[in-house]
Amino acid sequence: MEMPLWPARTLAGFFLMCGVLSVTLAAVGLFGVTYFAVSPRTREFGIRVALGATPAAVKGLVLRDGLALAVPGIVIGICGALAAGRLLASALLRVSPYDPLTFIAAAALQLRVVLLACALPARRATAADPMRALRQE
Repeated sequence: MEMPLWPARTLAGFFLMCGVLSVTLAAVGLFGVTYFAVSPRTREFGIRVALGATPAAVKGLVLRDGLALAVPGIVIGICGALAAGRLLASALLRVSPYDPLTFIAAAALQLRVVLLACALPARRATAADPMRALRQE
C-alpha cells in the first residue's frame, strides 16, 4: 500500500466529489430557472400556433430564446473557472487547471440542460389545443 500518497488521493477524491456536486447543482438550478422563465409563455406559444405558426417555428423560437440566455452564462462561467483554476493550480497534482476537455464537457452539459428545459414547455404548448389558449384570460 502506498501510504505517502493517501493525502493527495484523499484531496483529489474530495475535489472530485465537490466538482460532481457543483455540476449537478448547476444543472438543476439552470433547468429550474430556464423552465420557470419559459413556462409562463405557454399561452403565448398557443396563440402563435392558433394564428398560424408551425409547431417547429414555435419550438425554434423557444430554443433560440433559451440559448440567448444560456450562452452568455456559459461564457462567464468558463471565464470564472479559468480564473479559479489559476488560484487552485498549486493544489492540483499532475492535472492541468486549463483542461479543454473538461470545459467542453461542462459547457455541453449545460447546453443540453437548457435545451431540455426549453423543449418541455414548447412541446407542451404546441401539443395543446390553440383554441384553449385563446379562451384563457
